[in-house]
Amino acid sequence: MGSVVWLKQSLADQASFGDAERNALARIFYVIAIVVLAALILGTFNNLFSDWARFPFAIPAAAVIIGALVAAARLGHLRVASILLPPVMLATVAHVLWTRDGLHDNGC
Repeated sequence: MGSVVWLKQSLADQASFGDAERNALARIFYVIAIVVLAALILGTFNNLFSDWARFPFAIPAAAVIIGALVAAARLGHLRVASILLPPVMLATVAHVLWTRDGLHDNGC
């Protein structure tokens, strides 16, 4: 129960932004970023125990970058963090797809 309270307190509070729209966007950003960060951390642990020979370093790097984006948003740079979140995730997914297993033709 304490972690839920901590998570609610770490999200953008009402006093941080003047208007309701920006506050709502900040909350949406934090929820998406925390879910993506949790998925990346789980993916990192999954890859640590499965296959060391082909460990994708893009996954923990993306987790660090998204953690930095969350910190930047907490410091007031919400617009920059919101703009950079989708390209970071797209680059991570593309890198893992192309380097881990590659793209396969289903017809073969």
